[in-house]
Amino acid sequence: MKIATYNINGINGRLDNLLRWLKEADPDIVCLQELKCENNKFPERQLKDAGYNALWQGQKSWNGVAILSKTDIKELMRDLPGDDDEFTHSRYIEAFTGDLVIGCIYLPNGNPWPGPKFEYKLRWFQRLADHAENLVDRELPAILIGDYNVMPTDLDTYKPEKYVANALFRPESKTAYKKLVDQGWTDAIRTLHPNERIYTFWDYLRNAYERDAGLRLDHFLLNKAVASRLQLAEVDKHVRGWKGSSDHAPVWITLTDHNTPVAKKKSMKKAPVAKSFLDESKDSQTVKVDGCPLTFNHLSKVYWPEDGITKRDMFNYYDQVAEYMVPYLKDRPMSLNRFPNGIHGPSFYQKNVKDKVPDCMATMPHTNDKGEEKEYLVATNKASLLWMASLGCIEINPWFSRVQSPENPDFCIIDLDPDKQHFDQVINAALEVKKVLDAIGVKAYPKTSGSTGMHIYIPMGAKYSYDQSQMFAKIVVTLVQKQIPEYTTLERMVKNRQGKMYLDFLQNRPDATIAGVYSLRPKPGATVSMPLDWDEVKPGLTMRHFTIHNAIARLKETGDLFKGVLGEGIDLVKTIQQAQSIF
Repeated sequence: MKIATYNINGINGRLDNLLRWLKEADPDIVCLQELKCENNKFPERQLKDAGYNALWQGQKSWNGVAILSKTDIKELMRDLPGDDDEFTHSRYIEAFTGDLVIGCIYLPNGNPWPGPKFEYKLRWFQRLADHAENLVDRELPAILIGDYNVMPTDLDTYKPEKYVANALFRPESKTAYKKLVDQGWTDAIRTLHPNERIYTFWDYLRNAYERDAGLRLDHFLLNKAVASRLQLAEVDKHVRGWKGSSDHAPVWITLTDHNTPVAKKKSMKKAPVAKSFLDESKDSQTVKVDGCPLTFNHLSKVYWPEDGITKRDMFNYYDQVAEYMVPYLKDRPMSLNRFPNGIHGPSFYQKNVKDKVPDCMATMPHTNDKGEEKEYLVATNKASLLWMASLGCIEINPWFSRVQSPENPDFCIIDLDPDKQHFDQVINAALEVKKVLDAIGVKAYPKTSGSTGMHIYIPMGAKYSYDQSQMFAKIVVTLVQKQIPEYTTLERMVKNRQGKMYLDFLQNRPDATIAGVYSLRPKPGATVSMPLDWDEVKPGLTMRHFTIHNAIARLKETGDLFKGVLGEGIDLVKTIQQAQSIF
């Protein structure tokens, strides 16, 4: 079940945007705030045509809240219990729908501070807390959703010092929110993204959205009966960039069905991913792998501090994934991207390993286009993979070509590199790439980058040069960019991209590398660069679907979806002729 909240900031003036987003995101339940319309002017018919029943409490020019649902809605209340002697606003509505109690909230802004509006904010907060106390322990699932007009922590604003005198960030407001959560409510975004700066609001002034100068004001609080079903929590940030948009973006969560185990919750556990192939009693040891003695030191050192994941966990993962991963490393020169102190410590690339590798490792001399002579590590087996990991190589970066044909890549890569786009837009771009490739009869293989983007691989079979591979990738992304010019670009210089997604074809060159398939990434959550079936490439997919905790189980279920990448490869001449005849 997908549940969303959206401060629409004037429902009739932004109805087209709302309907567009509803069609795109397809939520089951939606809470709306700042309707800014009277009850008799609420667009019930248009929302009904879009597939939603509605319950609303309007107010002329200001405030107003509504609940939309694909199923029946039973009204429970149109205001919080208790009265306020000074203000009467349409700020709360509560209903039963989809087996849930849904409270839709538009908490007072409270500015200017100090003053009567701020005092009203705190009184309203107390009324909410009193009512919430009656819901938090109920067996019936309840969620309090909406625009709380509070930034709970420094992580929820791009510039905390700017807001010290703002009612949204005053200690009194933050304390009121904390007391509410401390009743036993679960803040969905903070539970699943404990250390990330995630915003839901960007002011219209001073290009705040373009600068990502945002605030987190919109929250989901889940009671104890439903918290264990929390699966995902995300922001449709790209909607804020639409013409005529609200200054808020839609925020949404997904819940599993009743009594269904939650994969996301499993990924939050701070336990080893599998039984260690190393001696559990020793923090440093030497082990023979493929006949090669490898030393593993400081195994209890934490590499992903937010998740409690250690070096030992990383070695376990690469030991387990080696049977799937090594075929994509074998005989390839490697760029070593080293993070000796974990994901937040300094990192550096090492390409030259001359006189630094064990005797059991293979190397390849290479002179790059700058005339620099280097000796690259060449991966051959699991020992190569684990030796790289022992150096702090969290992510694994192989060449596109092998030592047998270093000038001829085995595959062409299209790298979708977003800037301010939501991952759903990356998915849309990937599907546009697929449309172009399908039209010219080329099979391609997608994977998540494990960071923010996607990589699409096209088999070349080591039959063509890097220049030819890059030329083909350029043809494809040029056609794609013409289809979605509003949020994609071919501009290489970041400063000239204007916040658009870069369709990168220039990765197809000698010495260039990207995170290889099945590689861990130095990102919170210990995400994995995971191959996908094209049927999985659809809105709602996120990087955190694939982590150190669930990757091996997935591989045992799906097998290696990337096998075709090392296949025969396309006939480039015929493929380009086909493209010319169609496009």
